[in-house]
Amino acid sequence: MLVAFGQFPELVKAENCSSLAECTQLQQQLKLRQLAADASYKQNSNQASNLRGVVQDIQGDIYYTEGRIANTESQIALAEKILSQLSADIIKRQDRMAEAYVSLYEMSRTSPTGIVFSSSINDALIQAQYLQSIQTQLQAQLVSLKESQDQRETQRQGLEAQRRTLSTDRLALSNKKSQQTYLLSVAQSNASYYKGLSKEIQQNIAEVERKMSVLIAQASWGSDIVSVQQGSWYFSQLDPAYSSTRLGNSPYTVGQYGCLITSIAMVSTFNGKRVTPSQIARYPGNFDYGGYLTKLPPSPTSFSTFSTSPINWATVNSELDSGFPVMVSIYIPAVGVINGDGSSHFIVLYGRSSGKYIMHDPLGPGRSYAANQVRSMIITRK
Repeated sequence: MLVAFGQFPELVKAENCSSLAECTQLQQQLKLRQLAADASYKQNSNQASNLRGVVQDIQGDIYYTEGRIANTESQIALAEKILSQLSADIIKRQDRMAEAYVSLYEMSRTSPTGIVFSSSINDALIQAQYLQSIQTQLQAQLVSLKESQDQRETQRQGLEAQRRTLSTDRLALSNKKSQQTYLLSVAQSNASYYKGLSKEIQQNIAEVERKMSVLIAQASWGSDIVSVQQGSWYFSQLDPAYSSTRLGNSPYTVGQYGCLITSIAMVSTFNGKRVTPSQIARYPGNFDYGGYLTKLPPSPTSFSTFSTSPINWATVNSELDSGFPVMVSIYIPAVGVINGDGSSHFIVLYGRSSGKYIMHDPLGPGRSYAANQVRSMIITRK
């Protein structure tokens, strides 16, 4: 059964939620709708695929029936040609019989005297017998020709009935093809609709998740680590250009859990090799199915040094003072523990000013964190 449009109410967007609880609820609702839209898309795509096969089969039957109609018409034409020839042969033999009858009639009107004084009475008798023989032969031939004519006419009528039946079958097939073609167009339209709807829902989910990230960050503000401005090597995991890119073959996206690869992309770009988060995300070998990095450093970056260890502020200060950015992981209570080091999120520290650390946050500017939220650090070299 084809799924009709209008199954989903108007989509609720991110601006309609103002608290983390509301946004979380909206996120779950949108995900359920996306699952339903994806299921409807798959159902209609399968239906369209099946109907394409049905339409092709019907078209094959139409071609076959048309071939039989053409063959039947050829047989009818041949039967009509033979009937025409038989009619001509019958007319010729009827004319010869008429001539024989006339000859016999004329002989019958000859007087006995004329026969007596003829050169030979036997010749006259032989001639009469010959004419009667011709009549007998012609009569037999006429009977045979008329029997053949009747048989051919019966055959022609049968072929005509067969042609009418085949023409009726062809019309039925054509009507069936039209119906199935219409259903195919409906299924294709439905599939296109639900594919677009799924994409729109996915975009709304990304917007809601961006807002959730802001709300989470605002609920976890500190005063030790702040963002001042976005540098030329800054990337946001929420950038619409790639926020929906999957992390390898996992079901998760850069916008959802791409803070680490976004931080790596920033440091790689800072070190002279420009790499975007989407470029890292598109390497399946970088991730497991859960979306976690399994290769450090990930492709296509080219770090000569890439080491992870628990936070050591003396090392961090030395790196920053030497002009090297440092990636650090932080714990956000509202998010909970996501990573193996007890953290929730990754950022890039790139300087110190007035007793505060300056950062690039993949979630965007305007955030701040406390130093005691930091769990680990990643030291790199190009």
